[in-house]
Amino acid sequence: MWRLSFLHAAGDCTALAVSGLVMASESTRTPSPPFDQTAYMYPQRRVAVGGGRRLNLYCSGSGKPAVILEAGAGGSMLDWYTIQPAIARTTEVCSYDRAGREFSDPALASASGLASAVDDLHALLQAATIAPPYVLVGHSLGGVIVLSFADRYRAEVAGTVLVDPGHPEMFPRIAAAIAPASLYDKLVAQTARHLKDCIAAARRDPSRLHGVQNVRESPRPKI
Repeated sequence: MWRLSFLHAAGDCTALAVSGLVMASESTRTPSPPFDQTAYMYPQRRVAVGGGRRLNLYCSGSGKPAVILEAGAGGSMLDWYTIQPAIARTTEVCSYDRAGREFSDPALASASGLASAVDDLHALLQAATIAPPYVLVGHSLGGVIVLSFADRYRAEVAGTVLVDPGHPEMFPRIAAAIAPASLYDKLVAQTARHLKDCIAAARRDPSRLHGVQNVRESPRPKI
């Protein structure tokens, strides 16, 4: 969304120029293959990674090095549904569901977040007999995971591609930036007072609720 906002703020000329480039590229690029949703509706290959757990793995294409796709927080292999087929034209490419996502089993109760994610990925690649070296592609939180993987298993990594990645220090920095409890409570109280004032103002002048009433009274679309 911020990219769209930036283009809008930059002016119509920039937006038109970008639109022209997009149309030109679309006219020359190879059409994408049709989306095969069946690959994401059912488990593809549930690979044992230890502790009685299995992770869902989806590989396509052939060739080396293998490209490993790591989704962001809350994501799954479905996040790469347009990317994976394109890479598969050139080499082997694999995506997977991290522990607790989609068709993969939950993480062990004693596991720590980042370390266990790296352990799981390494165990998955070994158990699936996907030979290194790998090109690791990570988006958002996935970027943190692939960087940690590359740091721990440097000899097994041919390269990394970071797509709008997180930062290895982001979690402690976020924790340090969170306001103390007393200040947080104060902000919540201020917000509650502001909301109360808004409701009181709307009751004094019902015309301010006209838009809300229209939304509430509009008929629901037929499905």
